[in-house]
Amino acid sequence: MYSIFYACLVVFLCVGCEGQEDQKANLSPNSFTSLSMETVFEFTESEEVAFRTISSIKTDNHGNILVLDFWQPYLYMFDKEGNFLEKIGREGRGPGEFEQISSFLVDRENLWVIDSSSLKIEKFEYSDDTYIHIKTIPLGSDELAGKILGKIDRGFLILKSFTLTAGSKENPTVHLVTSIDENGEILRDSIVSVPIAEQMTLQAGENKLIGNKLFGNESLLAFNGINYIYTLWTNSLSIESYSIDGLHKHAFSHVIQPVYITGVEKDSISSKYGLYRSDLRRKMPNVKPVVNDLLIDDNQRIWVELFTSGLGHAWFGFTKNGEALYKIEIPKKGAELQEIVGNRVIWNYQNEEGAPTFIVSKIDMQY
Repeated sequence: MYSIFYACLVVFLCVGCEGQEDQKANLSPNSFTSLSMETVFEFTESEEVAFRTISSIKTDNHGNILVLDFWQPYLYMFDKEGNFLEKIGREGRGPGEFEQISSFLVDRENLWVIDSSSLKIEKFEYSDDTYIHIKTIPLGSDELAGKILGKIDRGFLILKSFTLTAGSKENPTVHLVTSIDENGEILRDSIVSVPIAEQMTLQAGENKLIGNKLFGNESLLAFNGINYIYTLWTNSLSIESYSIDGLHKHAFSHVIQPVYITGVEKDSISSKYGLYRSDLRRKMPNVKPVVNDLLIDDNQRIWVELFTSGLGHAWFGFTKNGEALYKIEIPKKGAELQEIVGNRVIWNYQNEEGAPTFIVSKIDMQY
């Protein structure tokens, strides 16, 4: 099994190199239409809701906004104006109860929630303005209790981190996408298998420190909600696609200019690593990753958060063939884009007091 994983890694890396030959012309700010954005509402807390953190936000077919706080055994539901409606689920191990919610998915009138502690998926159905518990799906192992990446005709796509144990002592960790049916049975155990991050080994005499490379290359994945998983490495805008049947092809590439890491930045970071600082200083790259995040909206547009010298720091939208479309400025420092549905955009960030907050914005994008 592990030999198959290693083969997948080699194929992914080789295809990524070949894809560079298909790169389009350089992008410029004039390549994109800048979208104006206004805040619909901003929510921090109320008498009924006090977030410890915001892990995930999704919108259902009725415009309701569902929010996952990783530390809470339920989901919060708000209406489209930001009024709190109810909590979905409660603490426990029984039907409709949760110990540790790791992710959730909204699909048509159904809500699917993974409990990574109890190893199960709970299904809810929307009826009379609320979600009613319908079914409990047991999961055979914790390898299936990852993130619900998307809903497919026969079941779900599950994203899980997996560490290879064969070969080198410095074993890479990979993203593994598995498809399971609605009874929790595996349909296909490896649709996509890609390394999560470049590894770094720091040596100081006999002491060794192994971890992810600072400013190193990482992989990002997103599902378009129908039939394709998109992946990329964060050091370049070169996107690969995988069908749910495992067929792979290069989607598109663009040449973009990275931001250089200054000597002062390198010295400041390496000084925090004590006896490893000299080795870290030598192994640190000269440029920062150009891609921070990846998202697919409900109209199959591909959105990438870029941090480059030529385009600045913002979210940029492309067609599935790589044609430049739109640019969205980030509304708050550190704000993370959670979802784009129609002309509404949902962000989360920590406000000046450090409280988790989410924002719903409206953009002037043609739907």
